[in-house]
Amino acid sequence: MPISTKWAATVVVAATVFAGGPDARAVESLLLFPISPADLPVGTTIFFKAAPASADAHVFRFRVGTAGGASSVVRDFAPRSYLDWTPMDDGAFDIEATARNLVTGDITTAAITYTVSSRVTAGTPVVSPTRHPLVALYSAPPCETGLIRVRYSVNPGGREQATPFKLCRPGRSVNFHVAGLYADTPYLLRHEIVAGDTTMGPTLTHRTPVVTAVMPPTLVLNPHDDPGGAVEGIVLHGTLADDVRKTATFATDLEGRALWYYDKSMFGWQVGSHILRPLPGGNLLMSNGENGVAWQMLREMDIAGNSIRETTVPRVNEQLAALGHDPVTALHHDALRLPNGRMLVLGSVERLLTGVQGPGTVNVLGDMLIELDSEWQVTWAWNAFDHLDPRRAAVLRETCTGPLDGCRPLTLAPRANDWTHTNSIAYSPADGNVLLSVRNQDWIVKVDYRDGTGTGAIVWRLGKDGDFSLAGNNDRLWFSHQHDVSVDSANTLLLYDNGNARCRLTPPPCQSRGQILQINELLRTATLRMNVGLGHYARVVGSAQRLANGNYHFGSGWVYPGPHSEALEVSPVGGVTYRLAAASITYRSWRMRDLYTP
Repeated sequence: MPISTKWAATVVVAATVFAGGPDARAVESLLLFPISPADLPVGTTIFFKAAPASADAHVFRFRVGTAGGASSVVRDFAPRSYLDWTPMDDGAFDIEATARNLVTGDITTAAITYTVSSRVTAGTPVVSPTRHPLVALYSAPPCETGLIRVRYSVNPGGREQATPFKLCRPGRSVNFHVAGLYADTPYLLRHEIVAGDTTMGPTLTHRTPVVTAVMPPTLVLNPHDDPGGAVEGIVLHGTLADDVRKTATFATDLEGRALWYYDKSMFGWQVGSHILRPLPGGNLLMSNGENGVAWQMLREMDIAGNSIRETTVPRVNEQLAALGHDPVTALHHDALRLPNGRMLVLGSVERLLTGVQGPGTVNVLGDMLIELDSEWQVTWAWNAFDHLDPRRAAVLRETCTGPLDGCRPLTLAPRANDWTHTNSIAYSPADGNVLLSVRNQDWIVKVDYRDGTGTGAIVWRLGKDGDFSLAGNNDRLWFSHQHDVSVDSANTLLLYDNGNARCRLTPPPCQSRGQILQINELLRTATLRMNVGLGHYARVVGSAQRLANGNYHFGSGWVYPGPHSEALEVSPVGGVTYRLAAASITYRSWRMRDLYTP
Protein backbone atom coordinates (compact mmCIF):
# COMPACT_ATOMS: atom_id res chain seq x y z
CA MET A 1 0.00 0.00 0.00
CA PRO A 2 1.17 3.62 -0.45
CA ILE A 3 3.48 5.12 2.12
CA SER A 4 2.47 8.67 3.09
CA THR A 5 4.60 11.04 5.14
CA LYS A 6 3.63 14.54 6.26
CA TRP A 7 5.65 17.41 4.78
CA ALA A 8 7.28 20.12 6.74
CA ALA A 9 9.81 22.63 5.47
CA THR A 10 11.51 20.97 2.47
CA VAL A 11 11.09 17.23 3.17
CA VAL A 12 10.37 15.14 0.06
CA VAL A 13 7.88 12.30 0.35
CA ALA A 14 8.15 8.94 -1.40
CA ALA A 15 5.27 6.54 -1.94
CA THR A 16 5.70 3.03 -3.30
CA VAL A 17 3.27 0.55 -4.81
CA PHE A 18 4.04 -3.12 -4.21
CA ALA A 19 3.10 -6.06 -6.39
CA GLY A 20 0.95 -8.57 -4.49
CA GLY A 21 1.76 -12.17 -3.50
CA PRO A 22 4.45 -13.82 -1.37
CA ASP A 23 7.25 -12.38 -3.49
CA ALA A 24 5.96 -8.83 -3.24
CA ARG A 25 8.30 -6.30 -4.79
CA ALA A 26 8.33 -2.59 -5.36
CA VAL A 27 7.42 -1.85 -8.97
CA GLU A 28 7.49 1.94 -8.92
CA SER A 29 8.01 4.88 -6.57
CA LEU A 30 6.70 8.45 -6.70
CA LEU A 31 8.07 11.64 -5.19
CA LEU A 32 5.68 14.49 -4.38
CA PHE A 33 7.09 17.78 -3.18
CA PRO A 34 6.23 21.49 -3.15
CA ILE A 35 8.23 23.74 -5.44
CA SER A 36 6.97 26.80 -3.55
CA PRO A 37 8.18 27.84 -0.08
CA ALA A 38 6.43 26.66 3.09
CA ASP A 39 3.51 28.42 4.79
CA LEU A 40 2.50 30.72 1.95
CA PRO A 41 -0.60 32.80 2.69
CA VAL A 42 -4.17 32.40 1.44
CA GLY A 43 -4.65 33.47 -2.17
CA THR A 44 -1.11 32.59 -3.26
CA THR A 45 -0.60 30.06 -6.06
CA ILE A 46 1.40 27.14 -4.66
CA PHE A 47 3.16 24.67 -6.96
CA PHE A 48 3.70 20.95 -6.37
CA LYS A 49 5.63 18.46 -8.45
CA ALA A 50 5.08 14.71 -8.83
CA ALA A 51 8.18 12.82 -9.99
CA PRO A 52 7.96 9.07 -10.70
CA ALA A 53 11.18 7.06 -10.55
CA SER A 54 10.54 5.47 -13.94
CA ALA A 55 11.30 7.36 -17.15
CA ASP A 56 8.21 5.85 -18.78
CA ALA A 57 5.36 8.13 -19.87
CA HIS A 58 2.85 8.82 -17.09
CA VAL A 59 -0.39 10.63 -16.46
CA PHE A 60 -1.08 12.32 -13.13
CA ARG A 61 -4.10 13.06 -10.96
CA PHE A 62 -4.10 15.53 -8.06
CA ARG A 63 -6.53 15.65 -5.14
CA VAL A 64 -6.75 18.22 -2.32
CA GLY A 65 -8.65 18.26 0.96
CA THR A 66 -8.55 19.59 4.51
CA ALA A 67 -5.99 17.59 6.47
CA GLY A 68 -7.57 14.39 7.74
CA GLY A 69 -10.79 15.03 5.83
CA ALA A 70 -12.19 14.09 2.45
CA SER A 71 -10.23 15.08 -0.66
CA SER A 72 -11.55 16.07 -4.09
CA VAL A 73 -10.09 15.86 -7.57
CA VAL A 74 -8.68 19.21 -8.69
CA ARG A 75 -6.90 17.89 -11.80
CA ASP A 76 -7.82 14.52 -13.26
CA PHE A 77 -5.34 12.23 -15.05
CA ALA A 78 -3.33 14.23 -17.58
CA PRO A 79 0.35 14.36 -18.68
CA ARG A 80 1.15 17.46 -16.58
CA SER A 81 3.19 16.39 -13.55
CA TYR A 82 2.70 19.61 -11.59
CA LEU A 83 -0.18 21.15 -9.68
CA ASP A 84 -0.80 24.88 -9.38
CA TRP A 85 -3.20 25.35 -6.46
CA THR A 86 -4.52 28.63 -5.05
CA PRO A 87 -6.17 28.06 -1.65
CA MET A 88 -8.83 30.43 -0.30
CA ASP A 89 -8.68 29.08 3.26
CA ASP A 90 -5.89 28.90 5.81
CA GLY A 91 -4.96 25.74 7.71
CA ALA A 92 -3.46 22.35 6.93
CA PHE A 93 -4.31 20.56 3.67
CA ASP A 94 -3.56 17.11 2.31
CA ILE A 95 -2.16 17.14 -1.23
CA GLU A 96 -2.30 13.79 -3.04
CA ALA A 97 -0.74 12.84 -6.38
CA THR A 98 -1.46 9.63 -8.26
CA ALA A 99 0.72 8.59 -11.22
CA ARG A 100 -0.25 5.96 -13.77
CA ASN A 101 2.53 4.41 -15.84
CA LEU A 102 1.30 4.28 -19.44
CA VAL A 103 3.72 1.43 -20.25
CA THR A 104 3.26 -0.94 -17.31
CA GLY A 105 -0.11 0.25 -15.99
CA ASP A 106 1.31 0.65 -12.46
CA ILE A 107 -0.57 3.16 -10.30
CA THR A 108 1.35 4.94 -7.55
CA THR A 109 0.14 7.47 -4.97
CA ALA A 110 1.98 9.92 -2.71
CA ALA A 111 0.56 12.40 -0.20
CA ILE A 112 1.91 15.32 1.80
CA THR A 113 0.45 17.96 4.09
CA TYR A 114 0.94 21.67 3.40
CA THR A 115 -0.03 24.47 5.81
CA VAL A 116 -1.50 27.67 4.37
CA SER A 117 -1.01 30.73 6.56
CA SER A 118 -3.55 33.45 7.31
CA ARG A 119 -3.17 37.02 6.06
CA VAL A 120 -4.89 38.36 9.17
CA THR A 121 -2.70 39.54 12.04
CA ALA A 122 -3.85 40.81 15.44
CA GLY A 123 -7.50 40.37 14.44
CA THR A 124 -7.31 43.07 11.79
CA PRO A 125 -8.77 42.52 8.29
CA VAL A 126 -6.56 43.13 5.30
CA VAL A 127 -7.04 43.79 1.57
CA SER A 128 -4.46 42.27 -0.78
CA PRO A 129 -4.00 42.38 -4.56
CA THR A 130 -4.38 39.22 -6.61
CA ARG A 131 -2.78 38.41 -9.95
CA HIS A 132 -5.95 39.85 -11.50
CA PRO A 133 -5.74 43.67 -11.37
CA LEU A 134 -9.54 44.02 -11.10
CA VAL A 135 -10.00 41.43 -8.33
CA ALA A 136 -8.94 42.10 -4.72
CA LEU A 137 -8.59 39.61 -1.86
CA TYR A 138 -10.30 40.61 1.40
CA SER A 139 -9.26 38.58 4.47
CA ALA A 140 -11.52 38.89 7.51
CA PRO A 141 -10.55 37.73 11.01
CA PRO A 142 -12.23 34.61 12.46
CA CYS A 143 -15.84 34.97 13.58
CA GLU A 144 -17.60 32.51 15.88
CA THR A 145 -21.11 32.14 14.44
CA GLY A 146 -23.33 33.50 11.71
CA LEU A 147 -22.67 34.68 8.19
CA ILE A 148 -20.08 37.09 6.86
CA ARG A 149 -19.62 38.99 3.61
CA VAL A 150 -17.80 42.05 2.25
CA ARG A 151 -19.52 45.28 1.24
CA TYR A 152 -17.65 47.68 -1.05
CA SER A 153 -18.18 50.82 -3.07
CA VAL A 154 -16.33 53.42 -5.10
CA ASN A 155 -14.82 56.09 -2.89
CA PRO A 156 -16.69 58.27 -2.29
CA GLY A 157 -20.42 57.72 -2.67
CA GLY A 158 -20.56 54.99 -5.29
CA ARG A 159 -23.20 52.25 -5.52
CA GLU A 160 -22.49 49.62 -2.89
CA GLN A 161 -21.87 46.02 -3.92
CA ALA A 162 -21.47 42.88 -1.82
CA THR A 163 -19.86 39.47 -2.09
CA PRO A 164 -21.92 36.35 -1.36
CA PHE A 165 -22.18 35.37 2.30
CA LYS A 166 -19.88 32.72 3.79
CA LEU A 167 -20.19 30.83 7.06
CA CYS A 168 -18.15 32.11 9.97
CA ARG A 169 -15.30 29.77 10.93
CA PRO A 170 -14.03 29.89 14.51
CA GLY A 171 -10.25 30.06 14.59
CA ARG A 172 -9.80 30.64 10.85
CA SER A 173 -9.89 33.69 8.65
CA VAL A 174 -12.62 34.09 6.03
CA ASN A 175 -11.44 35.20 2.59
CA PHE A 176 -13.27 36.74 -0.34
CA HIS A 177 -12.56 37.66 -3.94
CA VAL A 178 -13.87 41.20 -4.41
CA ALA A 179 -14.76 41.67 -8.08
CA GLY A 180 -16.64 44.00 -10.39
CA LEU A 181 -14.14 46.85 -9.98
CA TYR A 182 -13.20 49.65 -12.34
CA ALA A 183 -9.52 50.16 -13.15
CA ASP A 184 -7.52 52.94 -11.47
CA THR A 185 -10.31 53.62 -8.96
CA PRO A 186 -10.35 53.92 -5.13
CA TYR A 187 -12.71 51.66 -3.17
CA LEU A 188 -13.96 51.44 0.40
CA LEU A 189 -14.42 47.94 1.84
CA ARG A 190 -15.64 46.48 5.12
CA HIS A 191 -16.98 43.13 6.21
CA GLU A 192 -20.44 42.53 7.64
CA ILE A 193 -21.27 39.76 10.14
CA VAL A 194 -24.90 38.71 10.52
CA ALA A 195 -25.53 36.61 13.64
CA GLY A 196 -28.82 37.84 15.05
CA ASP A 197 -27.45 41.37 15.12
CA THR A 198 -25.33 42.90 12.35
CA THR A 199 -21.74 43.87 13.06
CA MET A 200 -19.60 45.89 10.67
CA GLY A 201 -15.82 45.69 10.46
CA PRO A 202 -13.50 48.66 10.03
CA THR A 203 -13.40 50.50 6.71
CA LEU A 204 -10.41 49.62 4.52
CA THR A 205 -9.27 51.22 1.27
CA HIS A 206 -8.05 49.69 -1.96
CA ARG A 207 -7.16 51.33 -5.25
CA THR A 208 -7.18 49.24 -8.41
CA PRO A 209 -4.22 49.65 -10.79
CA VAL A 210 -4.22 50.85 -14.37
CA VAL A 211 -5.13 47.97 -16.69
CA THR A 212 -3.03 47.32 -19.80
CA ALA A 213 -5.11 44.42 -21.20
CA VAL A 214 -6.56 45.11 -24.64
CA MET A 215 -10.31 44.61 -24.58
CA PRO A 216 -12.76 44.97 -27.46
CA PRO A 217 -14.14 48.52 -27.77
CA THR A 218 -17.80 48.94 -26.85
CA LEU A 219 -20.43 51.45 -27.94
CA VAL A 220 -23.85 52.11 -26.39
CA LEU A 221 -26.25 52.31 -29.33
CA ASN A 222 -29.39 52.70 -27.23
CA PRO A 223 -28.83 53.86 -23.62
CA HIS A 224 -30.66 52.10 -20.81
CA ASP A 225 -33.36 54.30 -19.28
CA ASP A 226 -32.09 53.51 -15.75
CA PRO A 227 -28.56 52.02 -15.83
CA GLY A 228 -27.99 52.62 -12.12
CA GLY A 229 -31.27 51.02 -11.09
CA ALA A 230 -31.19 47.99 -13.41
CA VAL A 231 -31.16 44.75 -11.42
CA GLU A 232 -28.77 43.11 -13.91
CA GLY A 233 -26.36 46.00 -14.33
CA ILE A 234 -23.44 44.00 -15.73
CA VAL A 235 -22.97 42.48 -19.19
CA LEU A 236 -20.65 39.47 -19.30
CA HIS A 237 -19.35 39.09 -22.86
CA GLY A 238 -18.20 35.53 -23.59
CA THR A 239 -16.04 36.52 -26.53
CA LEU A 240 -14.12 34.19 -28.80
CA ALA A 241 -10.46 35.24 -28.52
CA ASP A 242 -8.57 36.19 -31.67
CA ASP A 243 -4.94 36.70 -32.56
CA VAL A 244 -5.07 40.42 -31.78
CA ARG A 245 -7.02 40.48 -28.54
CA LYS A 246 -6.31 37.52 -26.29
CA THR A 247 -9.19 38.60 -24.03
CA ALA A 248 -11.42 35.54 -24.09
CA THR A 249 -14.21 37.08 -22.03
CA PHE A 250 -14.84 40.41 -20.33
CA ALA A 251 -17.50 42.25 -18.34
CA THR A 252 -18.80 45.81 -18.57
CA ASP A 253 -21.42 47.95 -16.92
CA LEU A 254 -24.38 49.08 -19.01
CA GLU A 255 -22.39 52.08 -20.21
CA GLY A 256 -19.71 49.83 -21.65
CA ARG A 257 -17.03 50.49 -19.00
CA ALA A 258 -14.84 47.47 -18.28
CA LEU A 259 -15.18 45.77 -14.88
CA TRP A 260 -13.34 42.48 -15.38
CA TYR A 261 -11.72 40.21 -17.97
CA TYR A 262 -9.76 37.03 -18.62
CA ASP A 263 -6.81 37.12 -20.96
CA LYS A 264 -4.00 34.96 -22.29
CA SER A 265 -1.74 35.52 -19.29
CA MET A 266 -4.36 33.97 -17.02
CA PHE A 267 -5.09 30.63 -18.62
CA GLY A 268 -2.96 30.13 -21.71
CA TRP A 269 -5.21 31.12 -24.60
CA GLN A 270 -5.55 28.73 -27.55
CA VAL A 271 -8.05 28.38 -30.38
CA GLY A 272 -11.31 27.02 -28.99
CA SER A 273 -10.99 28.56 -25.51
CA HIS A 274 -14.07 30.33 -24.24
CA ILE A 275 -16.48 30.63 -21.34
CA LEU A 276 -19.38 28.14 -21.26
CA ARG A 277 -21.32 29.49 -18.26
CA PRO A 278 -20.89 31.64 -15.16
CA LEU A 279 -21.72 29.82 -11.92
CA PRO A 280 -23.36 31.16 -8.76
CA GLY A 281 -20.66 32.37 -6.40
CA GLY A 282 -18.30 33.77 -9.03
CA ASN A 283 -16.71 30.72 -10.66
CA LEU A 284 -16.92 30.03 -14.39
CA LEU A 285 -17.02 26.92 -16.55
CA MET A 286 -14.53 27.15 -19.40
CA SER A 287 -13.68 25.10 -22.46
CA ASN A 288 -9.96 25.41 -23.14
CA GLY A 289 -7.61 24.29 -25.88
CA GLU A 290 -4.54 22.25 -25.05
CA ASN A 291 -1.44 21.38 -27.05
CA GLY A 292 -2.75 23.37 -29.98
CA VAL A 293 -6.06 21.47 -30.20
CA ALA A 294 -9.34 23.26 -29.47
CA TRP A 295 -11.82 22.37 -26.72
CA GLN A 296 -9.67 19.67 -25.10
CA MET A 297 -10.21 20.65 -21.46
CA LEU A 298 -13.19 21.38 -19.22
CA ARG A 299 -12.14 23.71 -16.44
CA GLU A 300 -13.82 25.47 -13.54
CA MET A 301 -12.04 28.73 -12.70
CA ASP A 302 -12.54 31.32 -10.00
CA ILE A 303 -13.08 35.00 -10.64
CA ALA A 304 -9.35 35.74 -10.17
CA GLY A 305 -8.32 33.29 -12.91
CA ASN A 306 -7.29 30.33 -10.73
CA SER A 307 -8.13 26.78 -11.74
CA ILE A 308 -10.51 24.99 -9.36
CA ARG A 309 -11.01 21.71 -11.22
CA GLU A 310 -9.97 20.25 -14.60
CA THR A 311 -10.60 17.24 -16.76
CA THR A 312 -9.56 16.53 -20.34
CA VAL A 313 -10.83 14.81 -23.46
CA PRO A 314 -8.40 11.85 -23.10
CA ARG A 315 -9.49 11.29 -19.49
CA VAL A 316 -13.17 11.48 -20.40
CA ASN A 317 -12.55 9.04 -23.27
CA GLU A 318 -10.98 6.49 -20.93
CA GLN A 319 -14.15 6.49 -18.88
CA LEU A 320 -16.45 6.49 -21.92
CA ALA A 321 -14.63 3.41 -23.25
CA ALA A 322 -15.18 1.63 -19.94
CA LEU A 323 -18.91 2.30 -20.33
CA GLY A 324 -18.89 1.05 -23.93
CA HIS A 325 -19.22 4.44 -25.65
CA ASP A 326 -17.48 6.08 -28.61
CA PRO A 327 -14.65 8.52 -27.85
CA VAL A 328 -15.22 12.25 -28.20
CA THR A 329 -12.94 14.69 -30.02
CA ALA A 330 -13.81 17.78 -27.94
CA LEU A 331 -15.77 19.13 -24.98
CA HIS A 332 -17.61 22.05 -26.51
CA HIS A 333 -20.36 24.66 -26.55
CA ASP A 334 -22.05 24.05 -23.19
CA ALA A 335 -21.79 22.59 -19.71
CA LEU A 336 -24.57 22.77 -17.14
CA ARG A 337 -24.35 22.16 -13.40
CA LEU A 338 -27.52 20.47 -12.20
CA PRO A 339 -29.37 20.99 -8.90
CA ASN A 340 -27.96 17.67 -7.59
CA GLY A 341 -24.37 18.88 -8.13
CA ARG A 342 -23.71 16.73 -11.20
CA MET A 343 -22.59 18.23 -14.50
CA LEU A 344 -23.75 17.75 -18.08
CA VAL A 345 -21.30 18.62 -20.85
CA LEU A 346 -21.41 18.33 -24.64
CA GLY A 347 -18.82 16.32 -26.56
CA SER A 348 -18.36 15.81 -30.30
CA VAL A 349 -18.28 12.32 -31.79
CA GLU A 350 -17.46 11.05 -35.30
CA ARG A 351 -18.55 8.00 -37.25
CA LEU A 352 -17.77 6.86 -40.79
CA LEU A 353 -21.14 5.99 -42.33
CA THR A 354 -21.90 4.40 -45.68
CA GLY A 355 -25.05 4.99 -47.68
CA VAL A 356 -26.25 8.06 -45.76
CA GLN A 357 -25.69 11.77 -46.32
CA GLY A 358 -23.99 11.24 -49.66
CA PRO A 359 -22.45 8.57 -51.88
CA GLY A 360 -19.91 6.14 -50.47
CA THR A 361 -18.46 6.43 -46.98
CA VAL A 362 -18.81 9.82 -45.30
CA ASN A 363 -17.35 11.17 -42.06
CA VAL A 364 -20.31 12.39 -39.99
CA LEU A 365 -19.84 14.62 -36.94
CA GLY A 366 -22.44 14.31 -34.20
CA ASP A 367 -22.67 15.06 -30.49
CA MET A 368 -22.64 13.29 -27.16
CA LEU A 369 -24.20 14.39 -23.88
CA ILE A 370 -22.00 13.35 -20.95
CA GLU A 371 -22.87 13.30 -17.26
CA LEU A 372 -20.09 13.92 -14.73
CA ASP A 373 -20.51 13.32 -11.00
CA SER A 374 -19.38 15.78 -8.32
CA GLU A 375 -15.78 14.54 -8.84
CA TRP A 376 -16.14 15.00 -12.62
CA GLN A 377 -16.13 11.28 -13.30
CA VAL A 378 -18.25 10.01 -16.21
CA THR A 379 -21.42 8.25 -15.06
CA TRP A 380 -23.85 8.43 -18.02
CA ALA A 381 -23.71 9.29 -21.71
CA TRP A 382 -26.06 9.83 -24.65
CA ASN A 383 -24.90 9.53 -28.27
CA ALA A 384 -26.81 11.28 -31.06
CA PHE A 385 -25.90 8.43 -33.44
CA ASP A 386 -27.85 6.00 -31.24
CA HIS A 387 -31.01 8.12 -30.98
CA LEU A 388 -31.31 10.41 -34.04
CA ASP A 389 -31.62 9.26 -37.65
CA PRO A 390 -28.33 9.99 -39.50
CA ARG A 391 -30.19 9.71 -42.81
CA ARG A 392 -31.60 13.16 -42.03
CA ALA A 393 -28.62 15.33 -42.98
CA ALA A 394 -27.97 18.83 -41.66
CA VAL A 395 -30.77 21.11 -42.87
CA LEU A 396 -28.37 23.34 -44.79
CA ARG A 397 -25.92 20.52 -45.62
CA GLU A 398 -23.10 22.03 -43.58
CA THR A 399 -19.64 20.50 -43.79
CA CYS A 400 -16.49 21.52 -41.96
CA THR A 401 -12.77 20.84 -41.61
CA GLY A 402 -12.08 21.70 -37.96
CA PRO A 403 -12.08 24.51 -35.36
CA LEU A 404 -11.01 27.27 -37.75
CA ASP A 405 -14.01 26.29 -39.88
CA GLY A 406 -16.49 26.63 -36.99
CA CYS A 407 -16.31 22.90 -36.29
CA ARG A 408 -14.88 20.60 -33.62
CA PRO A 409 -11.61 18.69 -34.14
CA LEU A 410 -11.76 15.82 -36.64
CA THR A 411 -9.83 12.56 -36.40
CA LEU A 412 -11.34 10.16 -38.96
CA ALA A 413 -11.13 12.31 -42.11
CA PRO A 414 -10.06 15.86 -43.02
CA ARG A 415 -13.69 16.90 -43.67
CA ALA A 416 -17.00 15.92 -42.07
CA ASN A 417 -20.69 16.48 -42.52
CA ASP A 418 -21.56 18.73 -39.57
CA TRP A 419 -24.70 16.75 -38.81
CA THR A 420 -26.01 18.02 -35.46
CA HIS A 421 -23.87 20.90 -34.05
CA THR A 422 -25.65 20.84 -30.69
CA ASN A 423 -25.01 24.12 -28.87
CA SER A 424 -26.95 24.26 -25.58
CA ILE A 425 -28.26 22.12 -22.73
CA ALA A 426 -31.36 22.94 -20.70
CA TYR A 427 -32.69 21.06 -17.68
CA SER A 428 -36.41 20.42 -17.19
CA PRO A 429 -37.04 20.44 -13.42
CA ALA A 430 -40.57 19.12 -13.88
CA ASP A 431 -39.40 15.68 -15.02
CA GLY A 432 -35.60 15.67 -14.72
CA ASN A 433 -35.16 15.42 -18.49
CA VAL A 434 -32.90 17.47 -20.75
CA LEU A 435 -33.49 19.70 -23.77
CA LEU A 436 -30.77 19.94 -26.41
CA SER A 437 -30.58 22.68 -29.04
CA VAL A 438 -29.55 20.69 -32.13
CA ARG A 439 -28.64 23.61 -34.36
CA ASN A 440 -28.00 21.96 -37.72
CA GLN A 441 -31.21 19.92 -37.50
CA ASP A 442 -33.30 23.03 -36.64
CA TRP A 443 -34.66 21.05 -33.70
CA ILE A 444 -34.91 21.17 -29.95
CA VAL A 445 -34.96 17.57 -28.74
CA LYS A 446 -36.07 16.35 -25.35
CA VAL A 447 -33.94 13.48 -24.05
CA ASP A 448 -35.12 10.90 -21.52
CA TYR A 449 -32.49 11.69 -18.90
CA ARG A 450 -34.48 11.49 -15.64
CA ASP A 451 -31.60 12.72 -13.51
CA GLY A 452 -29.23 10.08 -14.85
CA THR A 453 -31.59 7.10 -14.73
CA GLY A 454 -33.19 7.58 -18.19
CA THR A 455 -32.78 5.52 -21.33
CA GLY A 456 -31.65 8.40 -23.54
CA ALA A 457 -34.64 7.93 -25.84
CA ILE A 458 -35.93 10.96 -27.72
CA VAL A 459 -39.13 12.10 -25.99
CA TRP A 460 -39.95 14.63 -28.72
CA ARG A 461 -38.48 16.87 -31.43
CA LEU A 462 -39.60 20.50 -31.57
CA GLY A 463 -39.14 22.43 -34.82
CA LYS A 464 -39.96 22.22 -38.50
CA ASP A 465 -40.65 18.59 -39.55
CA GLY A 466 -40.60 17.53 -35.89
CA ASP A 467 -43.36 16.25 -33.61
CA PHE A 468 -45.22 19.51 -32.92
CA SER A 469 -47.61 21.61 -34.95
CA LEU A 470 -47.09 25.37 -34.71
CA ALA A 471 -50.08 27.68 -34.32
CA GLY A 472 -50.44 29.79 -37.44
CA ASN A 473 -49.40 26.90 -39.68
CA ASN A 474 -46.58 28.97 -41.16
CA ASP A 475 -43.18 27.31 -41.45
CA ARG A 476 -41.48 30.72 -41.52
CA LEU A 477 -42.43 31.17 -37.88
CA TRP A 478 -40.29 28.21 -36.84
CA PHE A 479 -36.82 28.92 -35.44
CA SER A 480 -33.76 27.89 -37.45
CA HIS A 481 -30.16 27.24 -36.31
CA GLN A 482 -31.23 28.42 -32.84
CA HIS A 483 -29.03 29.01 -29.78
CA ASP A 484 -29.27 29.09 -25.99
CA VAL A 485 -32.58 27.30 -25.42
CA SER A 486 -33.80 27.46 -21.81
CA VAL A 487 -36.91 26.55 -19.84
CA ASP A 488 -38.42 29.99 -19.22
CA SER A 489 -41.35 28.74 -17.12
CA ALA A 490 -43.71 25.78 -17.04
CA ASN A 491 -44.23 24.60 -20.65
CA THR A 492 -42.50 27.71 -22.00
CA LEU A 493 -39.14 27.86 -23.80
CA LEU A 494 -36.93 30.88 -24.49
CA LEU A 495 -34.39 30.90 -27.34
CA TYR A 496 -32.37 32.93 -29.83
CA ASP A 497 -33.57 32.26 -33.39
CA ASN A 498 -30.66 32.92 -35.73
CA GLY A 499 -32.95 32.24 -38.69
CA ASN A 500 -30.45 30.72 -41.14
CA ALA A 501 -32.90 28.64 -43.18
CA ARG A 502 -35.43 31.47 -43.30
CA CYS A 503 -32.88 34.18 -44.13
CA ARG A 504 -31.30 32.01 -46.81
CA LEU A 505 -34.54 32.32 -48.76
CA THR A 506 -35.33 35.93 -47.85
CA PRO A 507 -33.75 38.97 -49.50
CA PRO A 508 -31.94 41.30 -47.09
CA PRO A 509 -32.69 42.67 -44.61
CA CYS A 510 -33.64 39.48 -42.81
CA GLN A 511 -33.60 39.59 -39.01
CA SER A 512 -32.67 37.14 -36.30
CA ARG A 513 -35.37 36.90 -33.63
CA GLY A 514 -35.97 36.42 -29.95
CA GLN A 515 -38.67 33.82 -29.34
CA ILE A 516 -40.80 32.41 -26.54
CA LEU A 517 -42.68 29.20 -27.35
CA GLN A 518 -45.43 27.76 -25.22
CA ILE A 519 -45.72 24.03 -25.79
CA ASN A 520 -48.32 21.40 -24.94
CA GLU A 521 -46.41 18.13 -24.66
CA LEU A 522 -49.57 16.01 -24.52
CA LEU A 523 -51.18 17.47 -27.64
CA ARG A 524 -47.82 18.19 -29.36
CA THR A 525 -48.76 21.79 -30.14
CA ALA A 526 -46.62 24.94 -29.94
CA THR A 527 -47.64 28.59 -29.82
CA LEU A 528 -45.37 31.61 -30.23
CA ARG A 529 -45.85 33.97 -27.27
CA MET A 530 -43.09 36.32 -28.44
CA ASN A 531 -41.40 36.62 -31.83
CA VAL A 532 -39.27 39.78 -31.84
CA GLY A 533 -37.13 40.87 -34.77
CA LEU A 534 -33.78 42.14 -33.44
CA GLY A 535 -32.96 44.53 -36.26
CA HIS A 536 -30.07 42.55 -37.76
CA TYR A 537 -28.99 39.08 -38.86
CA ALA A 538 -26.61 36.95 -36.78
CA ARG A 539 -25.84 33.75 -38.68
CA VAL A 540 -23.99 32.09 -35.80
CA VAL A 541 -23.90 32.22 -31.97
CA GLY A 542 -26.39 33.97 -29.71
CA SER A 543 -28.01 34.01 -26.27
CA ALA A 544 -31.37 34.55 -24.60
CA GLN A 545 -32.28 35.36 -20.99
CA ARG A 546 -35.26 36.60 -18.97
CA LEU A 547 -34.50 39.68 -16.82
CA ALA A 548 -35.87 40.56 -13.39
CA ASN A 549 -37.95 43.46 -14.74
CA GLY A 550 -39.85 41.17 -17.14
CA ASN A 551 -37.82 42.20 -20.19
CA TYR A 552 -35.47 39.90 -22.09
CA HIS A 553 -31.78 39.96 -22.92
CA PHE A 554 -30.79 38.74 -26.36
CA GLY A 555 -27.16 38.53 -27.36
CA SER A 556 -26.44 38.69 -31.09
CA GLY A 557 -22.97 37.23 -31.13
CA TRP A 558 -21.89 37.84 -34.73
CA VAL A 559 -23.86 40.56 -36.48
CA TYR A 560 -23.50 40.64 -40.25
CA PRO A 561 -21.90 42.18 -42.16
CA GLY A 562 -19.77 43.02 -39.06
CA PRO A 563 -18.40 41.21 -37.40
CA HIS A 564 -19.45 42.70 -34.09
CA SER A 565 -21.77 41.62 -31.29
CA GLU A 566 -24.73 43.33 -29.66
CA ALA A 567 -26.39 42.90 -26.26
CA LEU A 568 -30.04 43.96 -26.43
CA GLU A 569 -32.78 44.40 -23.84
CA VAL A 570 -36.23 43.85 -25.33
CA SER A 571 -39.65 44.36 -23.78
CA PRO A 572 -42.29 41.59 -24.02
CA VAL A 573 -44.05 43.57 -26.76
CA GLY A 574 -40.89 43.87 -28.82
CA GLY A 575 -39.52 47.30 -28.01
CA VAL A 576 -35.72 47.55 -27.80
CA THR A 577 -34.90 49.38 -24.57
CA TYR A 578 -31.11 48.95 -24.59
CA ARG A 579 -28.35 48.10 -27.09
CA LEU A 580 -24.63 47.72 -26.45
CA ALA A 581 -22.27 46.83 -29.30
CA ALA A 582 -18.81 45.28 -28.87
CA ALA A 583 -16.12 44.93 -31.52
CA SER A 584 -15.83 41.19 -30.97
CA ILE A 585 -17.43 37.86 -31.81
CA THR A 586 -19.31 36.84 -28.67
CA TYR A 587 -20.27 33.21 -28.19
CA ARG A 588 -22.75 34.10 -25.44
CA SER A 589 -23.48 37.12 -23.30
CA TRP A 590 -25.21 37.31 -19.93
CA ARG A 591 -26.82 40.14 -17.99
CA MET A 592 -25.78 39.73 -14.35
CA ARG A 593 -26.68 41.33 -11.00
CA ASP A 594 -22.97 41.17 -10.10
CA LEU A 595 -20.09 38.90 -11.02
CA TYR A 596 -21.25 36.36 -8.45
CA THR A 597 -24.88 36.09 -9.59
CA PRO A 598 -25.76 34.94 -13.12
